Amino acid sequence: MSSQGRRASHHVRGSSSTPCIRINPQVDRQRDRSLCDKNWTGLIMTGHKKQQRIADLKIFLWNPNTKEFLGRTSNSWGKIILFYVILYAFLAGILMGTISVMLSTVPENFPKWRDRIPLPGLTMRPQVYKMQVAFDVSNSDSYKDYTQEIHNFLFPYNANNQTNNQVYIDCSENKPRFQSNIMHDTRKRTSCRFDLKWLGPCSGDSDLTYGYGNGKPCTILKINKIIEYIPISNEDKDSLGVVEYYGPFNRKGFPLVFYPYYGNKLHSGYLPPIVAVQFINAKQNVQIRVKCHLLHKDAEKSSASDRDRHLGRVELRLTVSNTSAVEGGRK
Repeated sequence: MSSQGRRASHHVRGSSSTPCIRINPQVDRQRDRSLCDKNWTGLIMTGHKKQQRIADLKIFLWNPNTKEFLGRTSNSWGKIILFYVILYAFLAGILMGTISVMLSTVPENFPKWRDRIPLPGLTMRPQVYKMQVAFDVSNSDSYKDYTQEIHNFLFPYNANNQTNNQVYIDCSENKPRFQSNIMHDTRKRTSCRFDLKWLGPCSGDSDLTYGYGNGKPCTILKINKIIEYIPISNEDKDSLGVVEYYGPFNRKGFPLVFYPYYGNKLHSGYLPPIVAVQFINAKQNVQIRVKCHLLHKDAEKSSASDRDRHLGRVELRLTVSNTSAVEGGRK
């Protein structure tokens, strides 16, 4: 190679991204030339590998010679798709069959197992945090939330909401109203009408403050709904000071004529009976602790009552104050 060709060769090689640099011009030119040739060959191989990988990827995505897409022919793709369709259809059939068998053993209108609740829950309105009701007779804002909650709770018991004679009927006898067995009869059940006048001054008819405005607060008691539960017929004669009870048919309890309850689907218009308790002469400026509990024939034998002391019971801490009376007495 002539000197001009050699210089041209060196010029091309020096224009690469990794030129061959001569550090010591006195070293062996043959060895220096071999090192420079190796670097140049490496650059050519690196570029070739990148192009080869891109070409292989294109062939993998679509091979025009074998008509393969992602390494499989259309026949192969059809077989594997058909296999997974059959597999997942079989698994879905097993799942649906299992659910169908399970649902066939569960009644539609009532729960299958109802033996784990020996006593129903007892709730009270107003329902406040830690069941502490404290208010000032002379300050209407102190008991506004209590009266509003009672008003909202009693709204479904208004006479205007019980006009459908196919759902509500007038009841008088104090005995359970059995309306055929829910296992075999799926007809809609009727419910007894509830007259708010039974609650007396706690009905909100004559006193919109439900006794809170004159220091004689009312509370509303209700038994939670349990399918086919029937309470015993009894009246609690114990009282705390002067306490008035207002219930259906002027009784101090929950009349049996409102029971049993047949579930939300068969007994959609059911209104559970409620009892109003009014504290007539509650001592003011003192916290009074009141406990109410349900009378049940198995209450003493129930192991659940030992585990949960609040089962079928409710507690209330009542504090009635009157700042205007205190200030007037000081004057």
